[in-house]
Formats: sequence, structure tokens, C-alpha cells
Amino acid sequence: MIHKEFITKEEQIELITWAKECRPSLNPNLNGPHRFFNQLENIQKNKLTDIIKERIIDRFNLSSFENEKVIGDILSVVEDGGFIHRHNDKIPGNIIHHRYNLLVQMPERGGKNIYNEEVLDVEERCLIAYRPDLHFHSCEKVIGKKHRINLSFGFQKEIL
Repeated sequence: MIHKEFITKEEQIELITWAKECRPSLNPNLNGPHRFFNQLENIQKNKLTDIIKERIIDRFNLSSFENEKVIGDILSVVEDGGFIHRHNDKIPGNIIHHRYNLLVQMPERGGKNIYNEEVLDVEERCLIAYRPDLHFHSCEKVIGKKHRINLSFGFQKEIL
């Protein structure tokens, strides 16, 4: 479920710079304070996100899956005092939903993912693969000036 060092340090630096440039284009997430996000298709393009998505498709054999259409692929920034509330992602229809979260930057304290009531041992540059439709997930409160930056890629397949 956790895949460490999924991106290089050089890729991380490029993504952090890009995320900071995109910050004015991110929308407040009404499900919690100090949370901002937008779908990748609605913000400044970065070819590295396409490369990473292809890496995920190849590594996890997802070529038969479609892009998840409800949430989409997103950039998320959680600032000091923010957190991700406990929830699961309900996708309508008879759909298998997989999500891959890339932790580009972690805060000074907090911000760790909680999956199925367990705080995960995550670190910067790791990828978390999970089923958000089946299990509750959230993150700890972010503490400090260093924001939690996350890229999230969704895939779906209809169950026949």
C-alpha cells in the first residue's frame, strides 16, 4: 500500500515549485479548514504529472482502467491548522475505484495519512495506493509553515 521514493528528489523539487505557482488557482475545500485543491485539468499544466500518472499505470497494471470521473486527478494543499476529515469516496454505479496519492511534501508535524483508523508511516515522495470507496481515510492536522502537498490520481472500472 505504501511505496517509498516513488519520485526522485529532483521531481519533488519541481512539483513543489509548481504547486506553489498553482496555489492561487486552488479552491477552498469546504470539508475542512486551510485545505485547497483543484483538478489537474483546471490548473497550470505540468508534464511531470502526466509522467507520474503513466508510471502509476505501468507499475500497477491499470491500462484496462479509466480515469475516475467524479473526483478526478487533483492537486491538494493543506496548510497549517488544516486536516482532511474522515470520509470515504462514494462513486455512483457499479464501480471499482482505486486512488494513488503521492505525498510531494509533508509538514513539519502532523499531516500523516490515516487509513482504516491506522496512522500510516508515510514520508515525502511516497505513493499510497488504496480503495477510497471501501475504507475510511483522513489525515492528521498539519502543524507548521511547511504545507502538506499531495497529488491524487483516480482510476475506475465498471464491474459487469
